[in-house]
Parts: sequence; structure tokens; C-alpha cells
Amino acid sequence: MVEAVPDTLSAGTSGYVVLKIRNDGPENGTKASVKLTRSGSSAVIPTDSTAFVGDFPSGGIISSRFKIAASMDAADQVYPVDVSVTYTNREGEIVTSRSESVGIPVNSKI
Repeated sequence: MVEAVPDTLSAGTSGYVVLKIRNDGPENGTKASVKLTRSGSSAVIPTDSTAFVGDFPSGGIISSRFKIAASMDAADQVYPVDVSVTYTNREGEIVTSRSESVGIPVNSKI
């Protein structure tokens, strides 16, 4: 589960988004990192892409802050970004979760 709390963005501006992510899986993760990526040709572009969060216990919630920008031609709508988590499992293997999309609202030009 991912929740996004973005700054107010308008076309051609940048700001921050705080992502709150819950570990819905049965496994505790260590050395966890959150990765934010552009979803296809979305008008929301992450300028920070990875944040280290450390331990990510099963059922736990982590919070990460990323800088994002809206392209100059963004319309007044919600655009997707993709979120995934990479962590080390109990066997010592590095695992990446499946990507989940979350919407970021953007206002057209001021």
C-alpha cells in the first residue's frame, strides 16, 4: 500500500512528495530502499529517484521524501509515478517488490 502526500504542483514547477508505504508482505526487509520512477510518459518526473530507509518490518510503515517536477506541458489532471522497494530478505537475497503506481495531481499553468 502506498499513500502519496504531494506539494501543490503546477506545470513547469517542482516540489516534493512524501510517500508512506506499508509492508503488506509476511517478510521483514533490511537495507531497504524506496525507488520512485517516471511512469511511461507521465508529466510528473522524479528528480530524486532512490531513498534509503533501512529496516522495513512486516506490517511496518516507512516514509520517504522525493523531489519531483511537472513538465511544462502538464494539463490539469492526476499523473502516475511508479514506486518499488528493494530490500534484503532473511536468506540474504536482494529482492525488489513489484512496482505500484500512485497518482500525483498537477495544475495546468498558473
